[in-house]
Amino acid sequence: MLDFLRKYGYPIPEELEAGRPRVALIVDGVQTGRMANALQSAFEVIEYRDPLAALIHMGEQPPDAVVLGAELGHLSGVQIIAALKRGEGTRHVRAVLLAGDEMDRQAALEAGASAHVRASDLGGLRDTLSALMGLRH
Repeated sequence: MLDFLRKYGYPIPEELEAGRPRVALIVDGVQTGRMANALQSAFEVIEYRDPLAALIHMGEQPPDAVVLGAELGHLSGVQIIAALKRGEGTRHVRAVLLAGDEMDRQAALEAGASAHVRASDLGGLRDTLSALMGLRH
């Protein structure tokens, strides 16, 4: 319900406003900390190191959105997006791929990604997630 209210610009009751949207980060490398810091002012950020453990946890407690790297060891971001979109309880999760090339972007969109952003564009990532969730700055 909160998602609907935000998306369509309805006033949000104070009791509901206190909860920030949950964003899962599944990103390889040192950029995870920088991304978490850039997003924490507007979102509740959950960081995952292992993509398979992330999928299991998200199946039990789905976030509002997930930010994924294109390559995550034994799984790719596209594979995780496809798995989320197949799940009854997770198909609503918005997926943002940190895409490096056009093939990654196209594959992610075909798998059901909501958007793609360059990994170096932290402001763009925050703005994209805000727009996907109907948040105003």
